[in-house]
Amino acid sequence: MNEEPNNILVSANRGAAWKKKLLTGRLSAQMNPTKLRLARVDKSISQRVTSKKLKLSMATYTAIERSRRLVSKERAHIISNFFGKQLGSIFERQESGKYLAI
Repeated sequence: MNEEPNNILVSANRGAAWKKKLLTGRLSAQMNPTKLRLARVDKSISQRVTSKKLKLSMATYTAIERSRRLVSKERAHIISNFFGKQLGSIFERQESGKYLAI
């Protein structure tokens, strides 16, 4: 039986280009955090816990936090209220009427 953690196997199967993109994304998120990420870190909670409390998948919450996914006004209000922040302090309204984490 293989002793390697599952994420190492996935990384090996997807190749070097995928791994480089993943690491670049992580570095970018650490060096240029959104105000949403900073709010989460201030509360000292993980993305996993946050996603569960907000009833979102981990992938969806991560995409929102990294400004890779737009959310409705209602969802943006739910998230900003969870962190005790004003909507405009962590989200920006886009032309489409949806909100993006800043």
